[in-house]
Order: sequence, then structure tokens, then C-alpha cells
Amino acid sequence: MKSVTSSDLARINERPLYELECIVLKSDQTTFVLNNSNFAINPLNFSCSGDGSLPLGKAISKECVLTIKKNSNYGKEDFVDAKIAMYVSIAGNSTSLFYEIYYVYDVTQTDDTITIRAHDAMSRLDRIWVPPSEGIPIGQRTLRDLVQRVAYDCGLSATVASFPHDDFVYTHLPYGYTGRELIGYVAMISGGNAFCKVAHFFDDIRIEIKPLSQQQHNDLTKFIGNVDVGETVSVTGLITHRVIDIDKNPQDPAQYSVGNEGYMVELSNPLLWGKEIQCL
Repeated sequence: MKSVTSSDLARINERPLYELECIVLKSDQTTFVLNNSNFAINPLNFSCSGDGSLPLGKAISKECVLTIKKNSNYGKEDFVDAKIAMYVSIAGNSTSLFYEIYYVYDVTQTDDTITIRAHDAMSRLDRIWVPPSEGIPIGQRTLRDLVQRVAYDCGLSATVASFPHDDFVYTHLPYGYTGRELIGYVAMISGGNAFCKVAHFFDDIRIEIKPLSQQQHNDLTKFIGNVDVGETVSVTGLITHRVIDIDKNPQDPAQYSVGNEGYMVELSNPLLWGKEIQCL
């Protein structure tokens, strides 16, 4: 076995396994490009957040951190409120593959570097959704309609892919929840999680709700707080509670369950109110 010399390391660093290119869309709608030569360290650091410890019934948001060298062509202010389109290619291959769109939310700098923190389109839904004052007709209260309405009202123009149980009709309008929480509740009824996918440069955002059986490994890579059970667990049943007072009066609610005692998963979901048994 040959030892890796300093010259070997230098050649490896000169020819990484992949190369990253970022097109930055500034808040004034002008653009500039970042490539591997601009990055101060390994360019990508990703994490995922699903608002909880168990990746079921969550709206998954991806986050990235970029650390770049200071340059006369750009400064900290150029990244404030910017959008970043990422393209990845294999070193030496001129063909780039579109990867993801990220929205910058924090920029810091030192004497030598600028650190950019950004998250994907799902983060746009982290605001309280307010139902229309005139209400929503029962005929428009399907889960798919709710996802479309919540996304639009939260400022995210997105199409919604079909998903299991997207025609389920909820009874009561939910109040006091963020758009992301509500889409997570929709995903729970579908038996999976929700993701934002972008097909093109700053265009064609698509919300996908995937049952667990259809999710890929990279959908949940580095999921924050993911539970490590350590052994195979068979879910034997489901439990939910009927909220007696829709205004969240702290009364003891009625309990509904299906399945057998053993390892039972409890579902807490405002979209189930009045239809607990049907949904279970």
C-alpha cells in the first residue's frame, strides 16, 4: 500500500470528485456565479429538519451552509435575501446537473471568508396560516386543495403532486398553525412526509407528499433528531384523541384506536377532528 504524500494530497485537492457551481440571484434580480475556486472549505454542509424527532407526518426542510473566500467581485451585501441555484458535476465533466434552489437567510463574514446559510422552499411556509374570513366551502376542503391554498397564501407558488388520500375532506378549519405544520399534518394522513422539489432555475416548485414506502434514502439524510430504534419494530395500532372543544379547551378528550395493544403510534392532528375513526 502506498502512503499518501503531500504532493498526492495536492493533486487530489486539485481534482475533487465533484464540482459545485452556484448561480446567485441577488435581491436586485442580477446574477453572478460561484464555482469551486470561490469556496474556502469543502463547499457543502447539508442538514434536514422536519420539526420533530420522528420522520413521519413532517414537512422536511433542507438547509445548506456555504463558506466562500472574500472577493472583489462580491461582498456580504450581495447575498442578503438572495436565491442560490446549485449545479453539481463530476470533475472533468462539462455536464452539470441541477441540484436545488436555496433561499439565503443569514450572512456573516470574517476577514477572509463569507459564510452563507440558506434553506429550501419549504422554509417559506414557516409562517402562521390564516384561513379566509368567509370560510372554505366543504366541496373545497380536500387535503390537496388545502396544500395548494396554504402554499399560495404563504407566498409559495407551487404545484401539488397527487398523493394517497388527497381527496380526504377535513371538517374543521385549523387555526393557529404554520403552513409548514399543516402540510405536515396532511402528510401524516397520507402516511408519509412532505418535500419541496424544484425542477428548473427559480421556477416550477413542486410539493410532493410521499408515503414512507416511496421515500428515498437521501430524502431523509441527516434528519435532525432521527430516532435510532436499534431493532425492528412492528406497529400494532394507532391512537388518536377527539378534541371536544375546537378552541382547545383543556378537557379530557375521547380516545379512538385501531389495531392491537403493543407498539401503538399516537396521532395528534387537527385535520382529523370529527373524522377520527374514518381516518384511522
